[in-house]
Amino acid sequence: MWKILEAVSLPKQETQPPQQPTVAPSPIGAAPPASTPQSPSETGLGAVYTPTHITITRVDGQMKRTVAVTEVMDQLLHYTQQNSQLLMVQEQLGHANRSLQDQLQRSAEIINGLQNEVTLFRQMCLNMQAELSLLRSNAAPDAGNNLQTHHRPPPGMS
Repeated sequence: MWKILEAVSLPKQETQPPQQPTVAPSPIGAAPPASTPQSPSETGLGAVYTPTHITITRVDGQMKRTVAVTEVMDQLLHYTQQNSQLLMVQEQLGHANRSLQDQLQRSAEIINGLQNEVTLFRQMCLNMQAELSLLRSNAAPDAGNNLQTHHRPPPGMS
């Protein structure tokens, strides 16, 4: 974890002695000269950062580093844009998830209905088996335990 200890302005290193500008000063809010490339945060937010650099010290004091405010703000802008995109994707996934949950619920209801139908069909089969057993047991004493005597040929075979 890092904390900001102090803000510092680093002098720009120049190989030539400074010259007096011969051009009239630019009005407030005017764009910087074309030779100075702007960072995404400066361009996107219209920002100018003062001081230009800050010193960041880790909480335990073991490490210090100096960073350009522009770089930090560019990263912040980048992360903010990514966060916005992730929030949109999260919302889309939420809608898709709700849709899938609805489909799953409908499928579960269909499966439950089919399971109930199968249970009723099995019960019907058991009832028919019981009736058949009862009919066989009632018919057996009359036929002398020979069911062949009560067998009828299929229609058209007599």
